[in-house]
Amino acid sequence: MKIQRIAAATVLAACLVLTGCAGNGGASGDDGQGGSVSASDKLPSDARRVAEATGNRIIHRPLREGTVYVVDGETNKILYKGPVRASSNVVIDPAANAITVNDQQVKPSARLQPNHTYRLYFKQK
Repeated sequence: MKIQRIAAATVLAACLVLTGCAGNGGASGDDGQGGSVSASDKLPSDARRVAEATGNRIIHRPLREGTVYVVDGETNKILYKGPVRASSNVVIDPAANAITVNDQQVKPSARLQPNHTYRLYFKQK
């Protein structure tokens, strides 16, 4: 009985973490403009690709403050853009349908497809 309560509490805590609060991308002190992406948004020419994966989790820690861009390699659409501080922890996890910055869910409503290629770009501030 006690194990069932612990398991239920663990599942509840995991759900709360996965649904998290969509804020300013965990970049406290920034302008809070993260996440809003329109169809007309273009990837800046000076944004550098820092990671790419198909079906696997991407984890990146930028060394400097700037903006991250998550791009679906199949559609070439920007799924997320937002400010990050130096040493922020950026994770793209298609299997969990999650994009997080410093353990805060920032993913837009579009579903991440586990079989798609995702690219992470960074533009230094």
